[in-house]
Amino acid sequence: MNPFLLAGIAAILIWLIIRNLAHKDPAAESCAKAVVQCLKQKPHASAQEIAEVFRTHNRTGQDIGKVTRLLKSRLVQAGIRKEDQLDVMQAVQQAKTMLEK
Repeated sequence: MNPFLLAGIAAILIWLIIRNLAHKDPAAESCAKAVVQCLKQKPHASAQEIAEVFRTHNRTGQDIGKVTRLLKSRLVQAGIRKEDQLDVMQAVQQAKTMLEK
């Protein structure tokens, strides 16, 4: 392969790795872990229960977007079945709406 092409690909990969490491939000990570724990204990947790977890972690309606993105990837790890994931995400959106009021 062309050495310039390999160097370009390597530069892009390095940039993506650095960008990913720099954009971590420890507070959002902690909140996402707490929501996952709540869902492990009670798979059909209500929006009110999820909102309480958000309040405990001082998340606002705007901050919850970061947590939501983290949750989407962690639902499988939490043992939530695919057919239940839509219900869980709807409860998360309802919890977000509760906090925005």
